[in-house]
Amino acid sequence: MWRWKMSYGLMRRLLLLLFVFSSVCFLSCATPQVKRPQDHFGDKRVPEAVKANDEAREAIEQYHSAYGPKQEYGLIAEMNVDIPMRDGTSLKANIFRPDAEGRFPVIMSMTAYMKDRPWPVPEGHEGEPGEYQVWELPNPERWVPWGYALVRIDMRGFGQSTGKSSGLNDQEAEDYYDAIEWAARQPWSNGNIGLSGVSYIAINQWYVAAKQPPSLKAIIPWEGLADQYRDSFYRGGIFCFPWVMFYVGEFYRDYSVRGWPHAQNYEENAPPAIWEFVFHRTDDEFWAKRRPDWSEVQVPLYSAGNWNGWMGAGHLRGNLEGFKRAASANKKLRVHTGAHQDAYYSEEGFLTQLRFFDYWLKGIDNGIMNEPPVKLAVRTGTGRFDFDWRYENDWPIARTEYRKLYLKAAKDDSAGGFADTLPETETSVTYDAPGGYTENDNVAVFVSDPFREDTEITGEIKLNLWVSSSINDMNVHAVMLIVHPTLHPLLHKWYGEREIVTVGWLSAQHRELDPELTTASRPYHRHKNLLPLEPGEPVEMQVEVWPTSMVYPKGSRLVLTLSSDSPMTMQGSRVGLYRARHAKDTIHTGGKYDSYLQIPVVPPKR
Repeated sequence: MWRWKMSYGLMRRLLLLLFVFSSVCFLSCATPQVKRPQDHFGDKRVPEAVKANDEAREAIEQYHSAYGPKQEYGLIAEMNVDIPMRDGTSLKANIFRPDAEGRFPVIMSMTAYMKDRPWPVPEGHEGEPGEYQVWELPNPERWVPWGYALVRIDMRGFGQSTGKSSGLNDQEAEDYYDAIEWAARQPWSNGNIGLSGVSYIAINQWYVAAKQPPSLKAIIPWEGLADQYRDSFYRGGIFCFPWVMFYVGEFYRDYSVRGWPHAQNYEENAPPAIWEFVFHRTDDEFWAKRRPDWSEVQVPLYSAGNWNGWMGAGHLRGNLEGFKRAASANKKLRVHTGAHQDAYYSEEGFLTQLRFFDYWLKGIDNGIMNEPPVKLAVRTGTGRFDFDWRYENDWPIARTEYRKLYLKAAKDDSAGGFADTLPETETSVTYDAPGGYTENDNVAVFVSDPFREDTEITGEIKLNLWVSSSINDMNVHAVMLIVHPTLHPLLHKWYGEREIVTVGWLSAQHRELDPELTTASRPYHRHKNLLPLEPGEPVEMQVEVWPTSMVYPKGSRLVLTLSSDSPMTMQGSRVGLYRARHAKDTIHTGGKYDSYLQIPVVPPKR
């Protein structure tokens, strides 16, 4: 019998090319609109919300009068400067510094998205679009006049830098360490280095901070996740295919389009992690190397998260974990709202960063560290882009009152509800798990009574479920919404206009909890040992629903939807990387099945 044999190396190349081809198609083609509550996350309906306001501009002018430099510096730009690494490799950097004698603090960024990639700041953001503005990096034409030098670096194997790297690992952290210490030795540097950037350029700040380079004095990870397994590639233990498509497409499609010299040499430069993401389904040593050791993150930090943002608040969990668990004695947290880059390039966002860096890199006692450590944008639940800033002393908020809403499945096909106490009668709701999210309308729906008064929900959320399935696994995608009955009932049939508040994911096979990190308000899953279901047998599991902040106005309702799939995973209980089976999934409520949604209700400050 003739057999075709494939070498291990050939298999890797074919898998890589398949991912690259798929990602280009995925990111280049328009996705059909599907009118389901899971498909919208965040509020982009009011463009005025991202415009810099006169109050923030006035505050910057006042700050400049009190603490700003005595002169406004011109700008020197040095392009493609070599920064030597410990192994002899050189990384390419663009340096922007004041056109004056003296030594200046340095704001550094290391990017996988190319330091020369042009990105004019959209109208309504800080200042005016500049010649040197690059995607998700600080704007040198804004910072240099304030007396800062900016260094932006193409990470190893990306952009103009040679070498090979899969990103977000020890190699990148070591390179970042070497670059920080190199910058500290330059004649134009005062030896104090800070890190700044959005998204990827925030994520790698966590990694290098754990290496503790001596000259690193402050970091501002702005919307930067931290745990590659839990925050991105396997949310709730479920493989997030779109994330991998973005990861591959962003890195390699852009190279090919822009014609970088090493773009086509995949065997020499391709990150091995791309195909390894698929095969490392549990949180093993591969993933342990791709998250920071929080006990080693001791540098002063300002963690900036977003209730909304990119890929369904994709970075929020990392920013909150960083603030909670980093060993730093000087740390601050802010959580804003809006689109991914909006707050970073806003006037208010710039002033926040400036004050923090002035304090830690210039030694200016401007009072920022005397303010409460937590600053939250509390969304007002009006259906518009409205929020109120509020300071707190801790996260989660100490005065939180945790309230259990017990799920109560309906006895027919109508929506279920919630009860203040465990219902005596056992009921259940069963739905199909057909897989593809674009065709799946099978969801379990639970709708609260109208709120009798304005109710703020801010903090960590836990969903305790009793579930069963006709197969040995079950994916749960939980969506918490706010429904406005008085607004135009156009977007969905459920009681009026709705807005997604937060989401959560969990594969039933990944339900094992980590007893050391699980708290009364937030489950933390180990993702080490798979626990298959016995078909038809109910089991208890706790879903980590990501934190949020929203005021439910009087008369509004809380809606919880449960389904087997989501746009982030593109798979249901029957569809995975290695299987395709039809399934019936069941949620059990009442009686001995204490399924409930635990919400953090925050009373007003006394």
